[in-house]
Amino acid sequence: MPYKNLKSFMILAVNLESLANGAKKYGSDKDYPAEISEKNIRALKNGLENTWKQYIQSLSHENYLTETYEKQQDDIFGKVSGYKSMLYGFYGKKSKEVQDLCIRL
Repeated sequence: MPYKNLKSFMILAVNLESLANGAKKYGSDKDYPAEISEKNIRALKNGLENTWKQYIQSLSHENYLTETYEKQQDDIFGKVSGYKSMLYGFYGKKSKEVQDLCIRL
């Protein structure tokens, strides 16, 4: 999963905070757009922040899973390599039995 830009998140969060503060200050002005209320803007900001936190947690989990998979893969490659050596020792490298087992690492 690609890492999204922290800078763009911060810029948006700061802009939403400013907009919410402005709505609080000027929201009672005559004909001020009702949709741009402090409540609406804070809801947008909170939603953005919650999604960002989940995104960062998912990256952390992805990194953990990647490391776990790579370690497991390396361990299994090592075991299969050992099995291959044992079979070479038992049957010989060019034996029909080893060729039948299709061991290619």
